[in-house]
Amino acid sequence: MRKRFFTVMAAALVVSGIPVMAKETSTEEKISEAVEETKDSTEAESVVSGNEDRISEIEKQIHDLEKQIAVLKEERKQLRESNVTEIGDVIYQDESVIITYNGIKEDEYGDGYSINFITENLTDKKIIVQYEDASLNDFMFYAVYSANLAPNKKSKDEIDMYESYDEYCPMEDLEYLEFKVAVLDGDSYDEICISDPVTISFE
Repeated sequence: MRKRFFTVMAAALVVSGIPVMAKETSTEEKISEAVEETKDSTEAESVVSGNEDRISEIEKQIHDLEKQIAVLKEERKQLRESNVTEIGDVIYQDESVIITYNGIKEDEYGDGYSINFITENLTDKKIIVQYEDASLNDFMFYAVYSANLAPNKKSKDEIDMYESYDEYCPMEDLEYLEFKVAVLDGDSYDEICISDPVTISFE
């Protein structure tokens, strides 16, 4: 009887031990899975960080190349026999901006035209670019030009000329446009710099 009792107790211990082992194994698996997930997450974050670093590096290289292109465009302009400003010519460049002439476009209703520009912000902060002391063929006028630029971005802007304006000059009579470039801080509106007169020649 005592022998049978010990046999039953031993069997009971063996049976009760099975869930305990299964539970321990399950816990180990969960810990292992958590470790793997953490490892995968860390590796993913490392890849993302590496990608962001590479993107920043590429953007800087593009930025530097655009500066070099602007210098080459200016050299090309100087080497031409004609003084006429052509589409794509850089008309002004400093540490803050590059301004490129983008041609003249007649108004769709035929009562005026626009003189177009592409302005690029070379800085890592917001800036405002305006034209001051503007004149067309020696006649002063108020150039309604203000480009608001986010860091390292470009914008397409224009100076409009309509027949209703007192300072209107017919497109066929254009000789030159002259102005100074004023660069302002986009947040404080403090003046960063103002250029010497810039000239665009139409003939």
